Amino acid sequence: MNQETARGSVPAAQSPRGTEPSARYVYCVVPSDEQVSLGPVGIDGLEVYTCAHRGVCALVHECPPTPYQSASDDEAAAWVLAHHNVVMTAWQRWGTVLPLSFNTIVKGGEHASPRITSRYGWQTSTTA
Repeated sequence: MNQETARGSVPAAQSPRGTEPSARYVYCVVPSDEQVSLGPVGIDGLEVYTCAHRGVCALVHECPPTPYQSASDDEAAAWVLAHHNVVMTAWQRWGTVLPLSFNTIVKGGEHASPRITSRYGWQTSTTA
Protein backbone atom coordinates (compact mmCIF):
# COMPACT_ATOMS: atom_id res chain seq x y z
CA MET A 1 0.00 0.00 0.00
CA ASN A 2 1.36 3.42 -0.99
CA GLN A 3 0.94 5.93 1.84
CA GLU A 4 2.26 8.86 -0.18
CA THR A 5 -0.17 11.72 -0.75
CA ALA A 6 -0.05 15.12 -2.36
CA ARG A 7 0.38 17.77 0.29
CA GLY A 8 -1.59 20.98 0.40
CA SER A 9 -1.13 21.45 4.12
CA VAL A 10 0.16 19.23 6.86
CA PRO A 11 -1.72 19.10 10.15
CA ALA A 12 0.24 19.79 13.30
CA ALA A 13 1.82 16.62 14.62
CA GLN A 14 1.08 15.40 18.08
CA SER A 15 4.45 15.00 19.66
CA PRO A 16 4.97 11.85 21.70
CA ARG A 17 7.58 13.81 23.66
CA GLY A 18 4.89 15.97 25.28
CA THR A 19 5.39 19.46 23.85
CA GLU A 20 3.91 21.31 20.91
CA PRO A 21 5.89 21.08 17.68
CA SER A 22 7.75 24.28 16.79
CA ALA A 23 10.65 22.84 14.83
CA ARG A 24 11.40 20.38 12.03
CA TYR A 25 13.44 17.20 12.30
CA VAL A 26 15.37 16.96 9.00
CA TYR A 27 16.20 13.54 7.59
CA CYS A 28 17.77 14.51 4.27
CA VAL A 29 17.71 16.87 1.30
CA VAL A 30 16.88 15.80 -2.27
CA PRO A 31 16.76 17.50 -5.70
CA SER A 32 13.03 18.05 -6.18
CA ASP A 33 10.23 20.63 -6.06
CA GLU A 34 7.62 18.08 -4.98
CA GLN A 35 5.31 18.87 -2.08
CA VAL A 36 4.36 15.39 -0.85
CA SER A 37 3.69 13.47 2.31
CA LEU A 38 5.32 10.08 2.69
CA GLY A 39 2.92 9.24 5.49
CA PRO A 40 3.60 8.12 9.07
CA VAL A 41 7.03 6.63 8.34
CA GLY A 42 9.20 8.81 10.56
CA ILE A 43 10.51 8.49 14.07
CA ASP A 44 7.73 7.32 16.43
CA GLY A 45 5.44 6.97 13.39
CA LEU A 46 5.32 10.71 12.71
CA GLU A 47 4.32 11.98 9.28
CA VAL A 48 7.26 12.76 7.00
CA TYR A 49 6.70 15.36 4.30
CA THR A 50 8.75 17.54 1.98
CA CYS A 51 9.55 21.24 2.35
CA ALA A 52 10.49 22.31 -1.16
CA HIS A 53 12.18 25.48 -2.40
CA ARG A 54 14.03 26.34 -5.61
CA GLY A 55 14.63 22.81 -6.82
CA VAL A 56 15.52 21.13 -3.54
CA CYS A 57 13.43 19.76 -0.75
CA ALA A 58 14.03 18.57 2.76
CA LEU A 59 12.25 15.54 4.17
CA VAL A 60 11.03 16.51 7.63
CA HIS A 61 8.59 15.89 10.44
CA GLU A 62 7.31 18.36 13.00
CA CYS A 63 8.78 18.12 16.47
CA PRO A 64 9.66 20.10 19.59
CA PRO A 65 12.94 22.06 19.32
CA THR A 66 14.77 19.64 21.61
CA PRO A 67 16.97 16.63 20.77
CA TYR A 68 15.68 13.09 21.02
CA GLN A 69 17.04 11.48 24.20
CA SER A 70 16.32 8.12 25.76
CA ALA A 71 17.66 5.99 28.57
CA SER A 72 16.58 2.94 26.54
CA ASP A 73 19.08 1.60 24.01
CA ASP A 74 16.24 -0.18 22.20
CA GLU A 75 14.23 3.04 21.81
CA ALA A 76 17.28 4.97 20.57
CA ALA A 77 18.08 2.17 18.09
CA ALA A 78 14.49 2.27 16.79
CA TRP A 79 14.80 6.03 16.22
CA VAL A 80 18.07 5.66 14.32
CA LEU A 81 16.58 2.85 12.21
CA ALA A 82 13.50 4.97 11.40
CA HIS A 83 15.82 7.83 10.36
CA HIS A 84 17.78 5.44 8.13
CA ASN A 85 14.59 4.05 6.56
CA VAL A 86 13.37 7.54 5.61
CA VAL A 87 16.73 8.32 3.98
CA MET A 88 16.60 5.01 2.07
CA THR A 89 13.03 5.73 0.92
CA ALA A 90 14.21 9.11 -0.38
CA TRP A 91 17.14 7.47 -2.17
CA GLN A 92 14.81 4.96 -3.84
CA ARG A 93 12.49 7.74 -5.01
CA TRP A 94 14.89 10.56 -5.97
CA GLY A 95 18.24 8.80 -6.45
CA THR A 96 20.44 11.60 -5.14
CA VAL A 97 20.20 12.21 -1.40
CA LEU A 98 22.13 14.41 1.01
CA PRO A 99 21.55 12.62 4.33
CA LEU A 100 21.70 14.58 7.57
CA SER A 101 22.84 13.08 10.83
CA PHE A 102 20.41 11.77 13.42
CA ASN A 103 18.89 14.52 15.60
CA THR A 104 19.21 17.38 13.10
CA ILE A 105 16.45 19.72 14.27
CA VAL A 106 15.78 23.16 12.79
CA LYS A 107 13.67 25.75 14.57
CA GLY A 108 11.17 27.71 12.50
CA GLY A 109 8.78 30.58 12.93
CA GLU A 110 10.05 33.37 15.15
CA HIS A 111 13.36 31.54 15.55
CA ALA A 112 14.15 31.62 11.81
CA SER A 113 16.88 34.01 10.74
CA PRO A 114 15.31 37.03 9.00
CA ARG A 115 18.41 37.32 6.78
CA ILE A 116 18.12 33.75 5.50
CA THR A 117 14.32 33.87 5.25
CA SER A 118 14.32 37.07 3.18
CA ARG A 119 17.33 36.15 1.03
CA TYR A 120 16.04 32.75 -0.02
CA GLY A 121 12.32 33.28 0.45
CA TRP A 122 11.99 30.24 2.70
CA GLN A 123 8.65 29.64 4.26
CA THR A 124 8.45 28.66 7.90
CA SER A 125 4.87 27.41 7.87
CA THR A 126 3.78 23.92 6.82
CA THR A 127 1.17 25.11 4.34
CA ALA A 128 1.91 25.11 0.63
